[in-house]
Amino acid sequence: MSTSIHRLLQGCPNELMKEHFSLDSKFRKEQAINYIVETFQRNKILDFVFENFGCLKQHIYINTFNKDFTSFNPSPANQHSNYQKGTETIYNLLFEMNVQAFNKTQKSLEELEYLIPVQIRKSKLHLIVSFNTFERRVINSSGDNFVILDRKNSENSYIEIIKDSLPTGITFVPTDLNKGIKELWKEDKIKAKFLKHLRSSSVSTEVMMEDDNLKDKLPDLYNEALTNPLEKNVFVLVEEKTDIGRFTTEPMKGKISISRYAKNLDSVNDLVISVLDKN
Repeated sequence: MSTSIHRLLQGCPNELMKEHFSLDSKFRKEQAINYIVETFQRNKILDFVFENFGCLKQHIYINTFNKDFTSFNPSPANQHSNYQKGTETIYNLLFEMNVQAFNKTQKSLEELEYLIPVQIRKSKLHLIVSFNTFERRVINSSGDNFVILDRKNSENSYIEIIKDSLPTGITFVPTDLNKGIKELWKEDKIKAKFLKHLRSSSVSTEVMMEDDNLKDKLPDLYNEALTNPLEKNVFVLVEEKTDIGRFTTEPMKGKISISRYAKNLDSVNDLVISVLDKN
């Protein structure tokens, strides 16, 4: 079994793996991964990853089409599976990514190959491309400890590959999420923890203390931010029922980043939908 599958599973929550594969509850993460890799076929492992994609850490790029179309076959060589869900078509893809890493155990530089799960959701207006983010510190099957230094491929390069697979005359651009994010902020559905926005001749950055609410503490800055484009920001979902907590967004790039595991499969998609509904 490829060591890239071993590294892929390090981006999955341990409890989810143990439940799905009926493992001993006392298994540590490395024990669980080694057992899964040694016991189950590659496709069964990949099915598990994509079936539970909504629970993974991810970078989400929301794009808008120039016009509607039906025929789409994204990167056939990279496709794992696809299916229809309501009005959306879901495509599950795998891309290879090469990264430079420092082997802390062997004190050596090495190049590692990663498999990056990518899920595409195509609707009439939008193409949502979500990348599972890999762990920057990993352990291989022999127990060597690695720190990731650099990657040779980027998410943008894979988005370009996806764009190249579109029919002639069809393209997409990043969706400006400023309106949707600001509307959720106005309605107190989210609160800012880190705010970076454009001013007429500068960029303003503000970091809030753990329990402080920027909207209440700095109302003038809040009102100014609503009139200017937002850059890279960290918001916290206010609703108690959510299990995402905080998320990072770069609205002008159409990007939302989730840096923790969700317990509910729909939590991340619900956030994306709520932003687009207000956009």
